Amino acid sequence: MSLRRKPKKDTLFSFFAPKFMTTAVILTIYILGSSIPIPLGDTVAEAKSNYIMQLTSSATGGNLTKLTLMSMGLGPYMIVMILWSVLAMIKPLGLGNLSEKESGYVRNLITLVVSIIQAIGIVMNFDLKLDLMYKAGIVCILLAGGFLTIYLSTINGSKGVGGMMLIMLFGIISGIGQQAGEGFKKISKSPHAVLITSIVILAILLIIVLSVLMERSEYRIPVTQVMINNDLNRESYIPIKPNASGGMAIMFAISMFMITSYLLQILAHHFPVGFLKIFEKGMSMYTFTGATMYIIVLFTLSIVFGFVNIDAGQLAEGLRNSGDYIKGVRPGKDTKRYINKYVWFFSVFGSIYICLIAGAPLYLGVLFPSYRKVVMLPGMALMCVGMIFTTQDQIRAGKSLYSYKKWIK
Repeated sequence: MSLRRKPKKDTLFSFFAPKFMTTAVILTIYILGSSIPIPLGDTVAEAKSNYIMQLTSSATGGNLTKLTLMSMGLGPYMIVMILWSVLAMIKPLGLGNLSEKESGYVRNLITLVVSIIQAIGIVMNFDLKLDLMYKAGIVCILLAGGFLTIYLSTINGSKGVGGMMLIMLFGIISGIGQQAGEGFKKISKSPHAVLITSIVILAILLIIVLSVLMERSEYRIPVTQVMINNDLNRESYIPIKPNASGGMAIMFAISMFMITSYLLQILAHHFPVGFLKIFEKGMSMYTFTGATMYIIVLFTLSIVFGFVNIDAGQLAEGLRNSGDYIKGVRPGKDTKRYINKYVWFFSVFGSIYICLIAGAPLYLGVLFPSYRKVVMLPGMALMCVGMIFTTQDQIRAGKSLYSYKKWIK
């Protein structure tokens, strides 16, 4: 006589429990990896005092305050995501015709190249009195830790909670705590410490409130659905957020700027040519030129991500195929142009907002070097709010699957 196993009940707990357990295990591995120092023998790794680079590194899940297994973070992976999206649009390259396995090999190869650049740059940011072979070994360890971080993020994106960016959120929070603590210590020595601290705290609270409003507000383009009752038709619309790119533009701008700085640093070190030295110094966020270039990159990426998140062509095609339409607008190309008009407006609006919050404070770091440790905090706060809401939306979407009563048992 065979015993049949009772089928497991499909409940909200059974849906979320494995996901939270997976995320807990991944964060535990990441924390342990971030605590494992790279063996340096009798040498002590002293980080050069580049506070902005240390804070921007934590924004991608890395750590430049000390050399550990997880010091790389997700910067190379994010850079490759941008490069691949751009290269895939160039039809002569034929990247769009590659199979998933082939494209995976190419992306991994590009990731390896970018990771090597970042690993060498990280080693150069520490005063290490070691020979070349020992430094090459450190680079290899950093590469291994970097790919482990990417792997953990990928697993969390498919089986955990919070998506691939949860490690970045954890790194940002820990980085903000560490750098803000040191920054406020320096501010406390100022004769106007109470006033400056109050202004910084109020500014961060205001930014958090504005970020919540920008994340949760939306402009709605009404859509007429021909097969739905008129009362229900009022709820049909295309939502467009005022800040369509969210915090993604800041993450990718930081990654691009960081990799470019490392590359120029490597080239200037091995080829001490005058113009390379000038470019290297110009790419520093401590300078007016570097801060301006960062804001330009941030503004451009904000607009790009606005169009990536809201694909007017795909929306117009979906409306035409379903028979739905926007009142007063012909289906097809006219609908695409109509939607693009709003995407352009809100992408530019969101780009200006992000540049004011995450870019403009860098000029204060240029004018007042003693406050460099806090100038990146507004942008970090904006990123945190965006990632927290993304995680909340993911959990809410999972809960909605179990919010309906079964009428067939």
